[in-house]
Amino acid sequence: MRLLIILSVVLLAACQSHAVRTANHHTQCDDYGFVKGTAEYGQCMMALENNDIAERQRKAALLQNWGETVQVPAPQYPQLTPRPPVENYPSLNCTSTTSGNQVYTTCN
Repeated sequence: MRLLIILSVVLLAACQSHAVRTANHHTQCDDYGFVKGTAEYGQCMMALENNDIAERQRKAALLQNWGETVQVPAPQYPQLTPRPPVENYPSLNCTSTTSGNQVYTTCN
């Protein structure tokens, strides 16, 4: 009975929706400086999802072997390389003008 209660509490705590996890991953990748739509951003998202999967599997293994002495190794997280600083990108100058209800922007 005790195991059932503990298992229920852990499973409920681990039931973070996929949408919430994905939103958290987007925030983390944005904070790392990756640009949405790039291959690096996709790699960041995949690495974070794989880390979550490994963590859930580690917790499931602990629950499955409840009461036994089990050593489950901590997940090995991949090293993410942040994008280069902004000063390494070429500059872009844009000018916007209005004409009536329209805005025209030119960049060079």
